[in-house]
Amino acid sequence: MIRRAYIVYPDSTPRKNNAFGWFEEAALENGFIPEFFFYKGASLPSELAQAPLPNIVLMRGYNLAIGRYFEKKGVRVINPSQAMEWCRDKYRTFLKLSDAALPTPWTSSPMSIEQAGKRGFDSLCDCVGNSRFILKQNFGSKGENVYLITSGKCFDEALGECEKTLQKRLAQGNGEDIENGCSKEEIIRGGAILVQKYIENSYGKDIRVWVMREKVVGHILRYNANSFKSNFAAGGSFRQIPLPPECASLAISATRTMGLDFAGIDLLYDSDGFTICEVNGNPGFRTCPTDLPRAIFSTLRNETY
Repeated sequence: MIRRAYIVYPDSTPRKNNAFGWFEEAALENGFIPEFFFYKGASLPSELAQAPLPNIVLMRGYNLAIGRYFEKKGVRVINPSQAMEWCRDKYRTFLKLSDAALPTPWTSSPMSIEQAGKRGFDSLCDCVGNSRFILKQNFGSKGENVYLITSGKCFDEALGECEKTLQKRLAQGNGEDIENGCSKEEIIRGGAILVQKYIENSYGKDIRVWVMREKVVGHILRYNANSFKSNFAAGGSFRQIPLPPECASLAISATRTMGLDFAGIDLLYDSDGFTICEVNGNPGFRTCPTDLPRAIFSTLRNETY
């Protein structure tokens, strides 16, 4: 049985990206005819609205309008738009994981950059209960705009960089974040400041686990001797290690809690085990030792759409 799969990317994705080839080969091998589409901003591209309905839509970006459009048409979207909305928002992720009694670093409610500045470094240290804490924006990926705060000067500089990022995103095409498919209101919410407990035991290292449908399909240790951030995009390295059973269980539970089909879960080394740092609904896979496009489509092959 031949089925149609739409794979949807931000328009900023380089057209020579070899992930297209991986997805095309994996889809064809598993009985799907793939078509690639690209979007700008938060709206639904006309070519998608005019195209015949596919069997599945695989989202490689956070454009919620596209996901919701196809869901209303009865098409299976991976990942579901509600789940993507939850995991894109780091504070909502914290609340969902906490409600499920899964370990995750304490995180403050979102503050505007101005509100964070008025509260000041000393006040936020008291809030966290430590003279060091993590400051990050509510939306973000690849370790961007995530800072280890150790002084008032460091705090002020981090807020300045976050303000630059927010203004840059607001200035993009018609007030929309073109790459992430965000409206102006979403950009503002995404630019809000979060303060998070710093997990000292995990300085410069974490474990990334990829999950597809309740099954671990890949994992690596990410590490960086020169920064607290281990992300490959931020200059980190990676290598294969045996996966602790606790990590597999946490990654699967986090994926299920967030309502995702496919996820990348980042786990930090805590003093008494592991804690969930982030849940990624649109994870990259270049560093994964497994062929993830094939893992995705081989799973979808056996399901009914």
